[in-house]
Amino acid sequence: MDQINYVGETLWVGQAGNFFIVLGFISAILAAAAYSLYQFGVNKVEADTRWLAIGRWSWITHVVSIGSVFALIMYAMLSEMYEYVYVYEHVNEVLPGEYILSAFWEGQEGSFILWMLWHLVLGTVIYKRRGKWEAPVLAVVAMVEVFLSSMLLGVYIEVGDFMYKLGSNPLLLLRDTMQIPLFTNAEYLDLLEGKGLNPLLQNYWNVIHPPTTFLGFASTTLPFAFAISGLWLGDHKGWLKPALLWALFSGGVLGTGILMGSFWAYEALTFGGYWAWDPVENGILVPWLILVAGIHTNLIARNTEYSIKASYFFYILTFVMVVYASFLTRSGILGDTSVHAFTNLGLEWQLVAFTLTPLLLGMGLLAYRAKSIPAPIREEALGHREFWMFIGSLVLLFSGALIIGSTSLPVYNTIRQVFEPDYIGSVIKDPVPHYDRYQLWIGVFVAILSSLTVFLRYGRDIKWTKLLLRFGLAAVGAVVMTFITTMWIDLAIWQHKLMAWAGWLGMLLGIDYVVNIARGKPKAMASAISHFGFAAMLLGILASGANKRHISSNPFMFKEIIDAEDAAKYVRLYKGKPLFANNYWITWQRDTLIDRTRYYTIRMDEVGPDEKIVNSFVVEPSSLLSNDFTKIAALNPDTRHYLSKDIFTNIAALPASKMDIKNYHAMEDTMQWTRYEVTLGDTLDVEKAQIIPHNLTFSPDREQYALKTHDLGVGVPMTVLHKRRSIDTVAEILPALGVEGNLLYRYPEEIENFRMRVRLADTLMDQIYIPDEEVEYTEFTIKRGESYNYGSTELSLGRLSSDADTSRYEAEPGDITVQADLIVSQQGQASSILRPIYVIRDSRPFSIKDLDSQSGLAVRLSGINPEKETFTFKIAKQYSTNIAIPIEVAENLPETNYLWFEAREFPGVNLFWGGTIFMMIGLTMGWINRRQQRERV
Repeated sequence: MDQINYVGETLWVGQAGNFFIVLGFISAILAAAAYSLYQFGVNKVEADTRWLAIGRWSWITHVVSIGSVFALIMYAMLSEMYEYVYVYEHVNEVLPGEYILSAFWEGQEGSFILWMLWHLVLGTVIYKRRGKWEAPVLAVVAMVEVFLSSMLLGVYIEVGDFMYKLGSNPLLLLRDTMQIPLFTNAEYLDLLEGKGLNPLLQNYWNVIHPPTTFLGFASTTLPFAFAISGLWLGDHKGWLKPALLWALFSGGVLGTGILMGSFWAYEALTFGGYWAWDPVENGILVPWLILVAGIHTNLIARNTEYSIKASYFFYILTFVMVVYASFLTRSGILGDTSVHAFTNLGLEWQLVAFTLTPLLLGMGLLAYRAKSIPAPIREEALGHREFWMFIGSLVLLFSGALIIGSTSLPVYNTIRQVFEPDYIGSVIKDPVPHYDRYQLWIGVFVAILSSLTVFLRYGRDIKWTKLLLRFGLAAVGAVVMTFITTMWIDLAIWQHKLMAWAGWLGMLLGIDYVVNIARGKPKAMASAISHFGFAAMLLGILASGANKRHISSNPFMFKEIIDAEDAAKYVRLYKGKPLFANNYWITWQRDTLIDRTRYYTIRMDEVGPDEKIVNSFVVEPSSLLSNDFTKIAALNPDTRHYLSKDIFTNIAALPASKMDIKNYHAMEDTMQWTRYEVTLGDTLDVEKAQIIPHNLTFSPDREQYALKTHDLGVGVPMTVLHKRRSIDTVAEILPALGVEGNLLYRYPEEIENFRMRVRLADTLMDQIYIPDEEVEYTEFTIKRGESYNYGSTELSLGRLSSDADTSRYEAEPGDITVQADLIVSQQGQASSILRPIYVIRDSRPFSIKDLDSQSGLAVRLSGINPEKETFTFKIAKQYSTNIAIPIEVAENLPETNYLWFEAREFPGVNLFWGGTIFMMIGLTMGWINRRQQRERV
């Protein structure tokens, strides 16, 4: 196969890309080593600036190399170079341009590169600022880049019988990854089509969510790098200022990424909510919780000498958890427990090494320097802010530990099975109640604690009387607001009442702080706004989570069809037939296919106590076809937004034959077809209906027919009347046949309400398209404006045009065409127009005949005499207008004119969104405040 000279391959892209991958890996190693050697010299007052110069040039080389890898892969994807496996797997010719970036980071290799690109940006900020932190911080960042760039190498290391794959190369040629007969063809690229982006990911959220999340991941490297640098240099206070600035930035970005993921799940995916405690969601949340804990201990350390060790610990652990989350996502270990996880590329041991290295390095350095880290002898006072902030940080750590412990059960199972092969293990089967059971209490405690802490001062006692008065008034106000809340949502158990009280307490104390203490002091508002947002988020979770309800519930009607649990969630809708459920009339009005998306228009009418409609709206959940149009790839929801609630709707399921073309064909194989013959205009009587074929058309106006090109085609418009003869049992259909080359395609019509299908028998093509050699043509010559009589039919030559209808033949550049309009008249009345085409290609003429569906005539324009301005035609009776149309009918089909519909009501969900947004605003304000203080890194 290597000796084949393949046509059309662009090999230089892969060659250049592989060069830059290797150069990026080597330059990262050199940058880490050079910066480290320079810093070791600085620590010993023996600095060699040549190492610093080498480190800088190595860093710039690394930036250029990884940037070039990104540019080359993007160029290959934009150019649809399917010879590369990464392009073939993620792009196709119909992929909209705005989703090329989404396709880039759909795969593991692309997401690694995205992660690295953000490191390049953030690291270059450190590089440009220079200063004492440049060498140690960039040494750490470059070390991280060594691990990430190794993920792209795709080389095999062989030691004896041991073979290990290091990385996964995104620029491998497709023919080097599979052995199939296709690659024996030198022009295989002409036969190849890309798979394209997963339809579920063709969404604007996938354009903005992953870059934001990976910026959040990358930004956690900077607080980690400053923590390692502080330990390395023994400067246990100097690192705190720049680390806090980067930690605030990271907390805001990573939190925004999590929030975007929640929006995406809620608005565009079928998760049925904004948080499902999925293992991958947990893997992102835990680093953020620990990072927020680190921000709080960093603030303590900045203002006092307490919590420096804790700040080291939290920032190191944050980065370790980010890498561990990557291991969970990419190792394949979560394949059975998460819908988000990547498939396994064989990188699990690299990811294990990537996780353990920062853990051992960070915790080892922390243990080594522990005695030199300053810490006041006196314990924090109970009334000081630093004491309660530290307690809050421990609570966040405890929360993260509970979450990651349960999420890591598959890891524990795998490790234990190494020693006990028969060990079955366990995973969290029902995650929502499991996690809610513990996190509810943590949320209540954090809400109370955070709302009080803002009133305390670092290193100073407070006036307890004033604080208790504030707290008492807020507590009473929270009781009143909780009582009012019970009139809006159901607080069924006392734990929910306590949670609502804690949320209102936090919001009231936050408002009190902003109005009475931080008024006119924007810099003092950041923490209060974040804490207010957290309290509001608690209320939103309580309202929308504990009080969500299914509108689409009718268990009495459907208990014989589905089990009781599903009958409490879904209703079965038939098109045009209203159904009543939980004070709503629900009507599936129509469905519309646009490109690969089918929108289901469903009207919902809410009925009041007096049975009058009080609110009406329309939702359009949709189904998305796969890239090859063979199955439903995704069922996407639609949400109706109100100030006090959201109504989330989704198509839960469709009939099996509509979900997958394999099921459709399986259903077809079981159909019992009965053949009939009927003359045009007559009535065919079948078991359930009467069928009236009207005429022939040679350009069937059918959506499915238009998806293919055809050399020949025929359709028969028909009216079908159900024998009940009600208004909704009259159907207009157009079954068709099409020929392309040696292939014949059938386009049957299904009448769902009748549970029947109608198609044309293949023999109709033979009856109409008789080979020319079997047709007796009559030749005649006329000029423009003249007429010719063929039996009782008169043909008049009208308009002549050089713009021929190219849909009827395959045009080529250089063709000279003439299209003639022959007006067909019967008994003096024009009935139709025939348009035969005369083509001259490479000095050789040929003709394209046209058929008249009314008279059955076939006409060719066979010659043109420019000197005499005459045109020669051939005419024949192609078929009889009284031919018997062979029709095949299948009746009593499985029911397919229904769908399962889900509608949920989420009261108070805007409190959740508003609260999370306020939290991100508070973190961002804190970062801006630090920036304004001109703290230089």
